[in-house]
Amino acid sequence: MNAIMRAFRLDMRRFNSQGRYMLLFFTAVMPVIMVAMALLMNGMAVGAAAAGVNGAFYGVFAVIPFYVFIYENQSGAGRLNGIIPVSRAHQVTARYLFMLAATVLFCLDFTVYTLVMNLLGHTALWSAGGTRTIAGTFVGYLVFESILYPLLYRFPAQRALVVICGAVFVGSMGIVALMLALVTLLGEARVNAFLDAVVAPVIDALAADANMAAVLAVVAALVVCAVSFVVSVRFYSGKEL
Repeated sequence: MNAIMRAFRLDMRRFNSQGRYMLLFFTAVMPVIMVAMALLMNGMAVGAAAAGVNGAFYGVFAVIPFYVFIYENQSGAGRLNGIIPVSRAHQVTARYLFMLAATVLFCLDFTVYTLVMNLLGHTALWSAGGTRTIAGTFVGYLVFESILYPLLYRFPAQRALVVICGAVFVGSMGIVALMLALVTLLGEARVNAFLDAVVAPVIDALAADANMAAVLAVVAALVVCAVSFVVSVRFYSGKEL
C-alpha cells in the first residue's frame, strides 16, 4: 500500500507541475464556469444546452488523467518510473487510483453545478434524473478513461488519441454499414420486427426501473475498469522504460 501511495503522490506532483492552482481550478473554478456557460446558453433548446455544457465538462475533465501521460512523454519523466522503488503493477494501480479520484472529482463538480442550477430555478432543465444523471456521468467518464488508459500504456499519448478517434470512426461507420446490410438482405420489416421483439423489451425494462438500470450501469463500468486495469498491467510490464 505504501508503494501505491508513493506512486500516487508522484502522479499528483506531475499533475500539479504547473502549480497547485491547477487542482484549485478543477475543484472550485470549474463549477462556476459551467454555471456561467449554462446561463449563457439558457436561450437554446433544452437538449442542445445540456449537451453543450455536459460536453464541456467531459472535455475539460478528460485532461486530468491524460495530462500525467503527456507529462511523462514530453519531459522524459517516464524514465523515472524505471528507477523508483515501486513495481510496475503498483504504478499502474496508483494511476488507476488517480483516475478514480478524477472520476469522483468530476461527479462532485457536476453535482455542485446541478444543485446551483436548481437553486437558480432551472430544475426542469438541469435536475431531470437526479442521482441517475450523476450515475450516468460517473459511468460515461469512467468507461471513456478505462478505454483510453490501455492505449496510453501501449502507445505514445498522441498516437493513442489517433487510435481511439480512428476506432470510434470505424466503429460508427461499421454499425451504419451493418444496419444497411441487414436492411438490404433481410428487409426493413424483418429488422424492425427483430428490434421490436428483442431490443425494445430490454429498453422498456430498463426504463421501467431507472434506478436499477443506473446500478447495473455503474457495475458494468467497474467491470470495464477492472478489465482495463489487467490489460494496462500487461502492456506496461512489457514496456521498455
